[in-house]
Amino acid sequence: MDTETQPPAPLAFRGGAAGALAPFVFFLVGVVWLGLSGAPDERGFWPILVAALTLAMLLARDRKQWADRVIGGMSQPIVLLMIMAWLLAGVLAALMNGSGFVEALVWLAGSLGVTGGGFVAASFLIC
Repeated sequence: MDTETQPPAPLAFRGGAAGALAPFVFFLVGVVWLGLSGAPDERGFWPILVAALTLAMLLARDRKQWADRVIGGMSQPIVLLMIMAWLLAGVLAALMNGSGFVEALVWLAGSLGVTGGGFVAASFLIC
């Protein structure tokens, strides 16, 4: 019995290499455009991401294989760690902002005369 597993077949896209790169280029151009046009923050980037993923799915010759690869890539431990860190940073930022902690920190630093790099160091140590 052969216990070796065959490597998965490479993804094929309509348009070849250009079709494979088109969603990535679309995403980069969209994010740069949003950034340069004055988008307030990263919340405006998700429609570009969804559109790029949709474009990739439409250009993939085998959509099931494409979906399996996307889910497989997202289930890598390092990707999950980055997503979790991003989500927790958002939660912590909302808590700090909602509790008035940021305003209290600015007031305390101003009262003590802490400015510039000292303020950055104090913020890092407190948080």
